[in-house]
Amino acid sequence: MATENSSVQVLGIDAGGTMTDTFFVRADGRFVVGKAQSNPADESLAIYNSSVDALAHWGRKVD
Repeated sequence: MATENSSVQVLGIDAGGTMTDTFFVRADGRFVVGKAQSNPADESLAIYNSSVDALAHWGRKVD
């Protein structure tokens, strides 16, 4: 997918359970969804990993 510079307008996170999902929605309505295994000991790791997974669809990396 192209990597145009369109800002993210919405960030959604569904944490817990078996998987953690992160949604990024751009102003033009395009969106990506990332998934990662939930980590009850440190849910921030699952949020980070699902964000990395989602943004990879746009050719982006998380620093």
